Amino acid sequence: MSTARLTVIVILLASTAAVARSAHRGDRAVDANLSALPYTIAGWSGTQGKPLDEETISALGADSYLTRMYSDGAGAPVGVYIAFYGAQRPGVSVHSPLHCLPGTGWEPLDVGTVDVASISATASGPHPRRELSLTPRLGFAWPRLGAPLQRGRRAGGPGVAAGAQVRRLVVRKNRDRALVLYWYAVHGRTIANEAISKLWLLHDSIRLGRSDAALVRIVVPITGSVDTAERRAVAFTRDLLPYLSRLWS
Repeated sequence: MSTARLTVIVILLASTAAVARSAHRGDRAVDANLSALPYTIAGWSGTQGKPLDEETISALGADSYLTRMYSDGAGAPVGVYIAFYGAQRPGVSVHSPLHCLPGTGWEPLDVGTVDVASISATASGPHPRRELSLTPRLGFAWPRLGAPLQRGRRAGGPGVAAGAQVRRLVVRKNRDRALVLYWYAVHGRTIANEAISKLWLLHDSIRLGRSDAALVRIVVPITGSVDTAERRAVAFTRDLLPYLSRLWS
């Protein structure tokens, strides 16, 4: 069986199991205060982003969302999108940008993952691990049910958990290109892989009675080189990470 097919099967099974268990047990819904994200983050100044249309909001099914634009006055603006789901439920779950972006005309040209520790360790940008397909590789070590969450473990700076990764995309729509970083925030974890995020949601639904999660996406238009856009996305992500845990319980 191919890795791509195995990944799809794992995502489907984990998603179904997490949603079914959440619906059966009635996982505790968690609220998020996304508006508490400051408009000033380090040297970045933010403005309200364009709101989503009603059709998109209905399709996403998120309990709350945020769109912002941030700028440091030195280059292209940085777009921020956060969608928060208080609990997984039938027909509603976190949407992967790998699925959503092509539906809006954005074609992925390059896909990889970036270790968050490398984001925090250098201002010159990380060195992403390239992937040959749009399907992420699996790599999940199932923990003991009594094992603690990885909240306090730091790897490269405040707000950064050990082993944290983000997904990196270069996308194109007509003549426009953009650099995208995104990840799943699941109870103190920063996860690039959709399948792994679903497995953690199932684990936490069993252990904690919680299945809340958020998708965080950073977008920088590519007006010059890809490296320049990536450095801006990385710099903003490094400054943003410590604030995210304050937005939800």
